[in-house]
Amino acid sequence: MATLGQTLREAREKKGVTASQAAAAIRMKVQLLAAMEADDLKRIAAPIYAKGFIRLYAEYLGLDPAPLIREYTDIHAPKERPALMPENEPKPVSKENPSEPKKPLIDWPKVLPVLLKRLKPVLAVVVVLAAAIFLVLGIGRCSRKTLEAKPEPTPDYAKPRTPMPVISEPPEPYLERTNATSRNP
Repeated sequence: MATLGQTLREAREKKGVTASQAAAAIRMKVQLLAAMEADDLKRIAAPIYAKGFIRLYAEYLGLDPAPLIREYTDIHAPKERPALMPENEPKPVSKENPSEPKKPLIDWPKVLPVLLKRLKPVLAVVVVLAAAIFLVLGIGRCSRKTLEAKPEPTPDYAKPRTPMPVISEPPEPYLERTNATSRNP
């Protein structure tokens, strides 16, 4: 019986394409494709990725991916799942078993001295910066007060002006009619 890798290699050779052509067609690394054909599926990071790569490659070659994936899970896939929590760490207290004592999340008698020791330099820097800021703001206020004490000269456009004289009588007409220029019909 042919292995998973032999089945994939024979189908690729029957199709008449090289490994690099097949890898380019399905946008997969050539090294990964060669590892699948050599039955070296441990190089693939996780079983879910291996199943996806096998499905993609089998569909490209025109094979049914279901038996190939089944063969992978039976022979190559890891049998037990990795533990999410290490076994040496205590398990969380369950609600069903209230007899287990509840531990506080933070052991303050141990943590507080270390925390204060690490925070002292930070607090010192914050105090120095705050003092510097207040000093700068205080100097700024003093300089504003001295500037406010000196009156600024008013610009010309802000000075009051005398009103324009109002003409009480209308002016004489510029051209007066004379007898020589007037025409009487």
